[in-house]
Amino acid sequence: MSTLFSPQVMIVSVVLAVTGIAALVAITQITPKLNVLYFVAAIHALANCLGESADIAAVSSTTTTAVKLTRIFSPVLLVVLAVAIYRVRRLGPAGKALMVFSVLYVSTAIWSPQPFWALVYKGIASCTFLGGLALAYGTRDVSDFIRGLRIFAVIGGAFGLLGVSYVIQHPEAAFSSRAFAFGMSPPQVGGVSAPILLMCVCLVFHDRSLRWKAYSMLAAGSLLLLILFAGARGPLGVAVIGSFFLALPLVKHPVRLLIGGVVLGAFVFTLVQVFHTEAFERFKDYSPENRYEIWKWGWNNFKRSPLVGQGWLYVSHASASSSRISRLPTANAGPCWNESLIGERASRASRFTPRGAHNMYIQVLAESGLLGVACFLICGFLVMRRTIAMCSRVRRNPNIGGCFAFAPACLLAILAHGLATAAPLSAETFHTMSIGFCVGLVDQFWKWDALDLRGHAVRQKMAFQQIRTRYRPGSAGPEPAT
Repeated sequence: MSTLFSPQVMIVSVVLAVTGIAALVAITQITPKLNVLYFVAAIHALANCLGESADIAAVSSTTTTAVKLTRIFSPVLLVVLAVAIYRVRRLGPAGKALMVFSVLYVSTAIWSPQPFWALVYKGIASCTFLGGLALAYGTRDVSDFIRGLRIFAVIGGAFGLLGVSYVIQHPEAAFSSRAFAFGMSPPQVGGVSAPILLMCVCLVFHDRSLRWKAYSMLAAGSLLLLILFAGARGPLGVAVIGSFFLALPLVKHPVRLLIGGVVLGAFVFTLVQVFHTEAFERFKDYSPENRYEIWKWGWNNFKRSPLVGQGWLYVSHASASSSRISRLPTANAGPCWNESLIGERASRASRFTPRGAHNMYIQVLAESGLLGVACFLICGFLVMRRTIAMCSRVRRNPNIGGCFAFAPACLLAILAHGLATAAPLSAETFHTMSIGFCVGLVDQFWKWDALDLRGHAVRQKMAFQQIRTRYRPGSAGPEPAT
């Protein structure tokens, strides 16, 4: 019997799920200001790293399966908690546009060679999008948003310090290869660290507590070192692009921001040149040659069915011996598709192995064709228009401040990273949840600004009514000063 469906795993998973939900409900009753949705999202982020840990897999396959199940079902738990506790009942315009594309993208699995496993895998990706939206729509106001980011900062800081301490304790392993604590996958570590680093940068800029500013700065620094030692080029780009757009509204002279970026880039460049490690050597090579064959393979899949796509990218086992793709390293075959729980089960149950195109846009083109690309562009345009309108509307709201910049900054950085990876469309990854979170925040910032304006109008109207009552004709007027 498969480890996934073994009685031990099922019993342990059910017990842990019931205990966790009861604990989360108790936390909401004890501390109503603490948003438990961010705890669940932080657990999802950690499970993304631990799910690919070689050390955990060596100890027990049951533990690895439990971690992967946590990674799969935590977005579902986010949706349930958002609806049951935080009374989320509807999606905003940007969230609806994202879910329209998600539904179409999942529907393309129907005409794939493996429709069942394709629907399962893409369905999990759609649930992860929805989990990110639930996290955003369950955020009640800007203060709740800041408190939620503090939870991510605590988790990210502890995770970053763990990685840095591993490098200090095992310098030989860290500098001779891309080894990491607990045998975790470096791409997964970088993919989780980059969005959390942007959250820490947002706290550095907009948290009113000096202690949290200092801690967030320390956490961001440790996560940056983590990304560098993991040799994660794409996540480093996410961190740089996102931090630039986060700082842009705060700087009156963008030239100064550019100078600061150049100084930081010079520091990273010097670090890479001084320390000769396998991870740092990756930052010296930005040529797309190692991905060209994958992109070409994805493009050829699109040309076979240009209108509706292939439904799901795969490699046939029968032609694996003659396939050029099969001779490429697993790391170049997509964002841990082979190592994912669903991809592993699908490859065992069929003659096909799932593969990624290592480019989000080629992935959409190959799997859903021109129909999916048209839907992607339309939905992307609607989200972009809503984002631009939100930024122009709320940037002068003192109650929101510059926090609104987090959503477009993180979203643009992840979409730029999509040029070199298909992780934003993969099931179970934190990038997928981050996209849903940012899109949902676009609607939420718009809503919070509208509530502030409505409250200001109500307060102004009540003030006018009080003045009119005190100074109406025939009244004695205000009492004379004594």
